[in-house]
Amino acid sequence: MPRLTRAQLLAEVEALRGALAKEAARRRRGERKLARATADNARLVRELGTRSIELAESLGQQAATTEVLGVISRSPADIQPVLDTVVESAARLCEALDAAIFRLDGDRLLLVAHNGAIPAGPVGEFALPLSRGTVVGRSVLGARSVHVADIQAEAEEFPEGCENGRRMGFRAILVSP
Repeated sequence: MPRLTRAQLLAEVEALRGALAKEAARRRRGERKLARATADNARLVRELGTRSIELAESLGQQAATTEVLGVISRSPADIQPVLDTVVESAARLCEALDAAIFRLDGDRLLLVAHNGAIPAGPVGEFALPLSRGTVVGRSVLGARSVHVADIQAEAEEFPEGCENGRRMGFRAILVSP
């Protein structure tokens, strides 16, 4: 094997350095591409999860609508089975422990359908006053949804509602007119 001169060795070293620098640059580009691809994949996985949840909710709503329409077609003259199905579907879709439907009856709100464990009173007999002191009354009078996180802590704002919450054992309430 022939001996290389110092100049030749230096040239070889420089060539190797150049090759190593090119390889390092190529690897850095590859790592940046991999990092971008990983970030894109994470974003897509999050978006897929969100879309899957939205799809499941949409399918649940469609199933509930189909159920209500089926009850309507089977009971064209009797509204009670329809109200019962609506309140059951609402509780299921909202993942609520309790749901109720009230109907405006003069100066009161009459319970016409109920699903859940909160002891509201007999359907068709239990009524709330149409007043701003109940969450249901405020929702109807204001024609807007009302949410109260802890009705038992809102005695000043909702005196009758606070008392109902204590008596019936509930705290959170969401009402839509």
